[in-house]
This record gives sequence, C-alpha cells and structure tokens, in this order.
Amino acid sequence: PANEQVKARIHAMGPKVVPYLVNRLRQESSLARLRQKVFFPARILENFGWVFTSKQTLHPQATVAEALLQEAPSDWEQAIGEAIKPLLLRGGPGEQQVAIRILREHPEVCLDLLSILDHVLVHGDKALILQTLELIRPLGERARPLDRTIVSLFAHTDQTIQCKAILLAPKLLMDAQLVFPRLIPFLNSMPGSYRRRVAVQALAGIATPDAVQIAFLRDALEDPEEDTRHHAARGLGRLGKDALSSLDTLIPLLEDEVVGIRMTAADAIGNMGVEAADAIPGLIRAMNNDFSGVGQHCRRAIEKIDPAKAKFIIVR
Repeated sequence: PANEQVKARIHAMGPKVVPYLVNRLRQESSLARLRQKVFFPARILENFGWVFTSKQTLHPQATVAEALLQEAPSDWEQAIGEAIKPLLLRGGPGEQQVAIRILREHPEVCLDLLSILDHVLVHGDKALILQTLELIRPLGERARPLDRTIVSLFAHTDQTIQCKAILLAPKLLMDAQLVFPRLIPFLNSMPGSYRRRVAVQALAGIATPDAVQIAFLRDALEDPEEDTRHHAARGLGRLGKDALSSLDTLIPLLEDEVVGIRMTAADAIGNMGVEAADAIPGLIRAMNNDFSGVGQHCRRAIEKIDPAKAKFIIVR
C-alpha cells in the first residue's frame, strides 16, 4: 500500500487523477489475461479454476487505488461519482463490490447515484445486494426514492436479503401504507422466529394509529423471543395514547423476566398519558419489587400519567 507521503502527493494532484485510479480498479492482471488467451483443459479448470476467479485477477495496484479513493479529499467526490458509474452499471461482480466499498467512505456521493444503486439492487448478485443495502442504511430518509425497490426485496428468494431490506424500513422512515402489507407474512411467522422478530422491529418504527398494525404489535408482546417483545413494546410506546387499547397487554410486561423489557414497558405506558391511569398500581408494584433501575422508569411513567400522585412516591 502507498505510504503516507506518496498518498499525500497523489491526493495533492487533485480530482483529475480519479479516472486513472478508477481505471486501475478495472485493469486485469497478467494471470487473468493468460486465462483469456490460453486454452486450458476442463480437468485443469475444474481443479484450479479458483486461481483465475480469485483476487489475483485484479491488477496488483488495484488495492492501492481503492485505498487512495476511499481516503480521497472531499473535493474529489464529484469526480469519484462520475468515474465510478461505469463500474456499477457494467463492471463485473468484483468491480462492483469495489465500487460499493469506495462509496461507503463517501456517502454524500451516493445521493447522486440513487438511480444506479436502484439498478444494482434489481440486477446484482446476493453479495452485491447486501453490500448495497448496507451502503444505503446511513442515508436515512434521503434514500426514499429507493423505497419501492427495497420493498420488492421483501420477496427475494434469499432470507438474508429479505431481512436486511425489511430492517431498512424504519431507517429510511418508509411509508407504512407501502410497507405494512408486505410485512404481514413475516408478522404471521411462527412465534419466536427470526422472521417475526425482524418484521416487528420494522413495524415498531413505522406503525401508524391503524387498528390492524396495533393488533400485530399487541400480539407480539406475548412472543417467547425477548427482542420481539421489546420491539413490540417500543412500537406501542411510540404511538402513545393511540395504542391505549394495548394497555392491558403491556401491564404484565412490568413483571417480565428481562430487565430491559420491564423498562421499555414502563416507558411505553407513560407515553400513553393520563388515560393509562389503570396501570399505576402495576407501576408502583414494579417499583417496590425491583432493584435494577426499573423503578426510575416507572416513576417517570407515573409522572406523565398523574403528576400529583408521583410527588408522594419514593423510589427505593
């Protein structure tokens, strides 16, 4: 790899060197060119074909070029975006993955490449799609033009891609009307399953005061998997008083075996406001029987529900 002095000198040359560095990412090694020009019997390729498909097929300077582009100054970003487009659209899988790794270090460039990233999500292989989903994640709501393509990945044949796409829904603040219908098969998965947990986690971040959506979150409060119960309680707390119909199912979670769930349940009940007064006895009982910090959450919940009563409560 280039040392710091060489790196600084190359970076000082300015954005004009970007096309040359990107070209190094595409240039094949002599080993790869040998494979194209020389006939090898099938038996040899069967045993040694991995040699021609490994990283050795890249030019030896490709790693250096990639590092220089990843660590490039901010004034290179527009040039990087332009030069990297052909790699994303017409490059081989290896070249496309290199392009995604470079873009990960320059997230602002991605905003000008959303239509191309959309193409990659539709036509890429599994590894490339997963990398692209990770690339999009930090963009948040700014990646909303990709909503429909990401939602279509809920039906992908690979479960890892399905779940990665689903978990992007709350990160991108997707529209629940678009997402929720595609989540229903996952929400109806077997209790305790990973598929159901991922769907509840996504729904918790995007749910609206819709009775059906609230019903799915309420049912998930009784799931045997603790993360599912946690996300369900969090989602209902986010809806506040609109989820008051779930109060009777939330109160038992104040005695859940998991400390974090007891805290989340108390917070969710507090967010429901004055109409959650029926939960005050359970909140007081949880305070008196708990020494793990849950009491402070219960106290805050009571302050939101009945500030006058909270003045007379001492948290042990």
